[in-house]
Amino acid sequence: MTAAPTSPVDGSPSPGEVYRVAVEEYRFEVQLNWSRTQYFLTFDAAVLAAAVAVSGTRLSALDFVVGAAAAALSLVALNTQRGYYRAARDRMREVEILVGVPVAQRIATTATSGGRRAPSVTVNRVTQMLFVLLCVAHLVGAVSALLD
Repeated sequence: MTAAPTSPVDGSPSPGEVYRVAVEEYRFEVQLNWSRTQYFLTFDAAVLAAAVAVSGTRLSALDFVVGAAAAALSLVALNTQRGYYRAARDRMREVEILVGVPVAQRIATTATSGGRRAPSVTVNRVTQMLFVLLCVAHLVGAVSALLD
């Protein structure tokens, strides 16, 4: 691995290196958040499938309750990781300004980072709705299992 370019005066990283690291952190947060979200969606859907598979038993009610809790906790995690993304995005934007990256060359992958009008439905909102639907499905299943 090669050493990062440094300032000849004090050995600190060059502005270009600082910007590269900020962009890498931003991209890392995006990828990590998506990976986590996929894991949570897969886990919650698998718990729902398992509960449906054993439906008709009292044990299925417990499976449904666990699934509802998992879906609710997934929503909490989704909102937490969104904060991590925003911090990385905002830091990247600060570094772009500090190092003088021209506006036309800045990272603009989302409406917020690109200064565009936000869409009426975002990927984050759709993901939140999926977790809410999973939670509702689990709760309906639990009530149904207990009433049988």
